Amino acid sequence: MKLMMRLCAGSIPLIIFGAVIFCLGLPFLYVFFPWRVADEWRLLQSNTEQAEARILSAEKTIYWENKTLVWCYLFSFKNELGDEIYGKCYHTGEKWKNGDHAQVRYLPGSSQVVCLVDARLNTFSILAGLVIIVPAIGVVMIVFTLRSLSRRLYLVTRGRLGDFQVTAIKELNMNINKQSRYKITLQSLDGAISEPIVFKTHNPAEVRFAKNRYRRGKKAFAFFNPHKPKYVVLPEVWVL
Repeated sequence: MKLMMRLCAGSIPLIIFGAVIFCLGLPFLYVFFPWRVADEWRLLQSNTEQAEARILSAEKTIYWENKTLVWCYLFSFKNELGDEIYGKCYHTGEKWKNGDHAQVRYLPGSSQVVCLVDARLNTFSILAGLVIIVPAIGVVMIVFTLRSLSRRLYLVTRGRLGDFQVTAIKELNMNINKQSRYKITLQSLDGAISEPIVFKTHNPAEVRFAKNRYRRGKKAFAFFNPHKPKYVVLPEVWVL
């Protein structure tokens, strides 16, 4: 029980950090992400129609793109059936004024997918969608941390416990969170598994423990899965 609590406690900071990054990115995602990009792509298809629209309103927004103010335009036009259709779109910089006439693209039979030619349905251009990277990083951190924790808990609750000798430690040309990654080789002393177990870690506590046991020639306990021997848990690292 103590080991499981320690394993969970060790993952909590990473989960919290990932959640903070995710939450910090959400407001930017809400404001800048081009939520109607799918409709813009539909308007680029060949089955769209064009008509003349009248600008009903030209207003400044509070947003800037490339040091240029983004404008919001309300307009109306009549579709192929003669119905009056209203729409809203955006443009970086002032392009039309109230009462101006402009060309509009629309999907026949749809009163929602309409946009002025040379304008866009989203407040910002498609490149603004890159803001999704920030919350995505948070999600990835949470998912990978939970996956790693789940794997460790599985080894502790359902894996096998064996006596091992640390036979080799090699530093790899890789850093994770400014921590060097190591390849550690374990050889079973009690015949729990015939082949050596080779696992990789950048956990400083695990590396220090392995180096200490290797230098002193002392055995180490390890939980492992015979079917996936590249994953191990060194219980002495977490409970001592």
